[in-house]
Amino acid sequence: MLKTIKHYWKIYKILGANVVNVLFASYADFTILLIGKFITFTLLLIWILSIFNFLPELRGYNKEEVLVYFALSYILDKVVQILFFRGFFSSPNWVTNGIYDKMLTLPVNSIFLTAFRITDWSDVLSSIPGFVLLIVAVSKLATPPSLLSIVAFMLFFALGIIVPSPFY
Repeated sequence: MLKTIKHYWKIYKILGANVVNVLFASYADFTILLIGKFITFTLLLIWILSIFNFLPELRGYNKEEVLVYFALSYILDKVVQILFFRGFFSSPNWVTNGIYDKMLTLPVNSIFLTAFRITDWSDVLSSIPGFVLLIVAVSKLATPPSLLSIVAFMLFFALGIIVPSPFY
């Protein structure tokens, strides 16, 4: 089992390096895309914060709790896009052009290749503000999370990544 994991990790690194080479070949496009993702995150954050300029709480949740929810949903969305979305989004084009037929002949699981052939590094980088927001918002919570709630969160976060995978 460990040998298989190492084998797939090696393949994933090769696929990731290919995507990085393509991104740096079009450095201006990558930079503009990344700036656009940061602007989108900033505008969403401003929108949420502006709600709390007029309301002390939103359906019983204070500003910090809403920011924790926003950061977690943003991070989960980015992780699912990094792991699954980009590869599965391109599947119909690969089937039409015959690329998927070639992937079926390779000695690697075709679902693995479909899911991980394209890793969106712009989503990896644009998830950083979500992690920063999560750390800041959790540190400002009135009641810090317990160890049991953190373990339960990790379990449910993993399930949140696994459950959407069949839909992509």
